Amino acid sequence: MFRWKDAPISHALASFITWTGYLSGQVPPEVHEHLNYALLPAVLSVQTWTRKKQPACVWSRLSELAQHDPAMPANLVSDFRRVQADEERHRKVFEILAGGFRRQATSLRRVKSEDSLTRKIGKVSEFFLARRQRGITARIIRSAQGESLGR
Repeated sequence: MFRWKDAPISHALASFITWTGYLSGQVPPEVHEHLNYALLPAVLSVQTWTRKKQPACVWSRLSELAQHDPAMPANLVSDFRRVQADEERHRKVFEILAGGFRRQATSLRRVKSEDSLTRKIGKVSEFFLARRQRGITARIIRSAQGESLGR
């Protein structure tokens, strides 16, 4: 568990920022109650929850409105669609990580779970993987599906 003496300046600064946002109305009460020290799986679960609360239909609607507004730049529609797709990919990655860390706490097969996480995240997008793992994921997925690594 986190102790004040482990990082007093960081803790004080984070508390000040959090409370300032809450008191000024910038941080809603339902979000504020989750802003505390937590283990990584809990943080990932909150990230997943916030992305579910912001439905993809918002970005879809924004792109639709921008498409029909002549005052909007043409590239804005594609930007809104890209953000919509990005948010969905982020949500999927947070779900994968949260589930992986929960399972890892009860599993003795750490290496297998790392490979599994890498494979699952790579299926969402290799952009979320370390550069040295990009391209490798595609070969791992093909191998798992019974195809040869040489293809």
